[in-house]
Amino acid sequence: GNATIAGGTKNTGSGQCSFIGGGELNYASTQYAAVVAGCRNFALSPNSAVVGGESNSACANHTFIGSGRLNTVCGWTGGITSGACNCISSAVNYAIIGGGVRNTGSAHCSGILGGANNYISGSHNDSFIIGSNITSSAACTTFVNNFKAQGPSAGTTVVILENLPSSDPGVPGQLYRSGGDLKISI
Repeated sequence: GNATIAGGTKNTGSGQCSFIGGGELNYASTQYAAVVAGCRNFALSPNSAVVGGESNSACANHTFIGSGRLNTVCGWTGGITSGACNCISSAVNYAIIGGGVRNTGSAHCSGILGGANNYISGSHNDSFIIGSNITSSAACTTFVNNFKAQGPSAGTTVVILENLPSSDPGVPGQLYRSGGDLKISI
């Protein structure tokens, strides 16, 4: 009841108060689901939306796909803004993929900014990836390929590392402090 299809061809709006703006072969099958445009996009759960693109699927409650191709969001209240072949796994809450290609988020409250071939494991909640070809290895951690800090042009760069271990942790590459000296575990 009360589904609206504003234009396009071969679109199906079967959910209560669902909406399809246009495009072709789009499908909004549940209440308050929307597909704005594109081709072969699916809004399959309540309050889910696909704005555009091709062959995207919003499969869980309160999910969003902005555009792109072959993106899938099956985690509750998650979203993919763009890109291709990105996926937020089922049983994951509040995850986001900003773009890129072949990225997978499988942990709660996690995010992948972009890049390619990244994966956040299901046990690594609250973790983030910025870069490419990275697999998470811990919870509450941000993973990057390289990192550069640069202060404002008129100021100095400030990096604050709080709560560093005060003795060698025995983990190669981990920073620690020894008195007033900053050291790296080898």
